[in-house]
Amino acid sequence: MRRELVQMLRQEGRLDPKRRKFILCRQTTPSRTEVAYVLSSSEAGTPVGDLQNSVDRHTNGELSLEWATVRLIADDPLKGQGIATLDQLMITQVGETLGSVENRLDLVSAYFVPGVQGTTYLTDLSERGIDGRILTHA
Repeated sequence: MRRELVQMLRQEGRLDPKRRKFILCRQTTPSRTEVAYVLSSSEAGTPVGDLQNSVDRHTNGELSLEWATVRLIADDPLKGQGIATLDQLMITQVGETLGSVENRLDLVSAYFVPGVQGTTYLTDLSERGIDGRILTHA
């Protein structure tokens, strides 16, 4: 099946033959062929299997939902105009939020470099028994 998918994607112009990389246009919804190709890749196997396992376990009553308070932190758009106040900046809000972590910290950031102070803080959280996960592509 994988070979057939590769051929179909090449015909659609969605596969770079030199790098053997799958090309997805962000402006369009992925086709069924694209989705099938991604799901058949070895890289997708574990996360997809884990997700299906979690869904099955939830459906069977083995897992329950965990309701949690979530806080979205972002710079005020005024920052782009250079007129945001200090309390409207993300860095100020992050400091306030990180000071109140009690159980778990899940951090999602497109660009995350903790620096020396951030690394020390995250290490301290871990030593206090607070779980933490960071998702970034930086």
